[in-house]
Amino acid sequence: QFTRAMRLSPRDPDTGRALCGLAFANLIRGSNDEGLQWSQKALQELPNLTVAHRAQILALVRLNRMDDARETAQRMIALDPGFTIATRMPPYRDDHFREELHGALQSVGLLA
Repeated sequence: QFTRAMRLSPRDPDTGRALCGLAFANLIRGSNDEGLQWSQKALQELPNLTVAHRAQILALVRLNRMDDARETAQRMIALDPGFTIATRMPPYRDDHFREELHGALQSVGLLA
């Protein structure tokens, strides 16, 4: 659906949101390198999109690139100083994925 939306509206100013959706879709299926690439593209389009930062953090943690994940977390907190996992995280149908994402965010110092 995300790629179709981008084909139908290639100049949409919210393309970064679709790219972020692709990042999460790849992360949910375990494709961490692809998830990282899509999150990077999303952040190129919309650098202030904090959900794309969260996708990037998860990909980097899974790839054991903790220093990069911490740097991404710092950039995200600069954009959203009040961020906590409890207040900003949407519900996920997949409990395992949600717990893994929460764990990744906590592992880089983000507050629950």
